[in-house]
Amino acid sequence: MSNRIIFGWSITVIWIALWAILLYCDWKSATEMKFNEWGDFFAGASAPLAFLWLVIGYFQQGEELGQNTKALNQQERALQLQVDELKQSVEQQNISAIALSQQSAISGLMAKLEATNRIMDSIDRQIKRAEESNSAGASKNIKALLEKQKGLEYSIENLLAEVEHLEKTNNGHE
Repeated sequence: MSNRIIFGWSITVIWIALWAILLYCDWKSATEMKFNEWGDFFAGASAPLAFLWLVIGYFQQGEELGQNTKALNQQERALQLQVDELKQSVEQQNISAIALSQQSAISGLMAKLEATNRIMDSIDRQIKRAEESNSAGASKNIKALLEKQKGLEYSIENLLAEVEHLEKTNNGHE
């Protein structure tokens, strides 16, 4: 219970006791009062108490509003912290998604590179067989295979450049 409430009850008890003592001391004239005079008496005696409790209520309400304002400010700060954490979480998830996407792209490019290397090995074996056979169409066949090999070497260089670019980009996001 706040000091204001204790003060209000103390004044109320004292006020009622004071009027009870006054009535007791002058009971004879109090019994001679008419009903309308009793109404005036109680209105006059209770009006200061009503005003006192009105003022106490006003200050009590102001105090509660101040407490509510503090609570709302604390809630606002807590919500802002949650928003900031959520933004950071989303940023981290975006970075993770980008890194995962780039890792997937690198894996795909590495698979293409491996397949291209197998094709290159196959072409190398075909060139060796053609050179060993010394047949009339072997030189023509070797030229065609060498052209394929040059094209594949160019593809390998492009794939390696893409892998290197993706790895640099991925390292920049970590």
